[in-house]
Amino acid sequence: MRNLLTILAPVVMGVGLALAAARRRLVRRFLSVDATTPERAIAVPASDLLARYWMGRFRTAGVVHAAPSGGLWLDPQAWSAFRSARRTRALAVVAVALAALLLVLWRVR
Repeated sequence: MRNLLTILAPVVMGVGLALAAARRRLVRRFLSVDATTPERAIAVPASDLLARYWMGRFRTAGVVHAAPSGGLWLDPQAWSAFRSARRTRALAVVAVALAALLLVLWRVR
């Protein structure tokens, strides 16, 4: 079991870091040109797999919208709510993992 964890932990960490970097790049692209209204929509080529993943998530969550001109724009309020919900879920996962770890340590004694 320990060997499996030593192999999987860096892989999972790398995937998580790659996903976070792709999300930051995508949001930074919208914010750097102030594409936060339908009038300021931009074309965003989702060239790589991770960018396509985040564009799908953002569209489903209502963070990114299509403008009549065919471009895309980021809704700052929806982005803020999306980030807040992700942080809340992350804290819940950490709390559950910590509780499970404490329970395992307690049972080992």
